[in-house]
Amino acid sequence: MFEILEEKIVNTRKEHKCYLTGEVIQKGRTAIFIRGIQDGDFYTLYILPEAEIFKDLHKKELINTEGFLEEFCIRDNMKEEWESFKKKEESE
Repeated sequence: MFEILEEKIVNTRKEHKCYLTGEVIQKGRTAIFIRGIQDGDFYTLYILPEAEIFKDLHKKELINTEGFLEEFCIRDNMKEEWESFKKKEESE
């Protein structure tokens, strides 16, 4: 099981990939930073804030059969819905 050790909002110092969408998070952009451990291995994840909102709205559809969110789960499972959500967010 993935145990979160630290979670915070950061301004990125370099490009990263969003764990949920696979999209590039540009240098200087706000992101959610998560540091965690699973099976003795340490992991660092970055998530776009809007992807976090989308995940919270669609958690049931995104969680796999083992109860986890897989890498790029939004891109792989709900791409059309994600694109529609982003357009709506940008227009507001």
